[in-house]
Amino acid sequence: MSSHPTFGYLANVIPNAIKTNFLLFTANAGELTEARVIVSHKNPYPTKIRIAVGSSAISDTPSSLKNEYLYYTYFVDEGETFHTDSLYIADGQKVFVWSDRPDTNFILEGITSPAYTIGELSPKRVTFLILKSSDFDSIKS
Repeated sequence: MSSHPTFGYLANVIPNAIKTNFLLFTANAGELTEARVIVSHKNPYPTKIRIAVGSSAISDTPSSLKNEYLYYTYFVDEGETFHTDSLYIADGQKVFVWSDRPDTNFILEGITSPAYTIGELSPKRVTFLILKSSDFDSIKS
């Protein structure tokens, strides 16, 4: 683990098979990554994508990822580029991506730095609560 942050381009994948989960990124133990996923494609029609964040123990099987998707059946129109909101990934968590079309490019960009607690100089385990949009359905203003 480095004491200096790593930033900018962190990972990239162009899945070589459609409708298959691919590992985009794994966070190192003791580090926190704040990043976003950027998606583009060369298809002349909308492309359906999925993005999931799972624990270090999770596999890429659809059944194990079914509750981990942050973006599920999201369409990126032809000629457009999509980017997620900030994702926070730590301690071996994994980012998986999926597309229903070929030539879909997923890029992870952001910053990775040691995960410190306030007032401490030693790394500490970081746990994040990631809410999906469906979690807010019961909250009405």
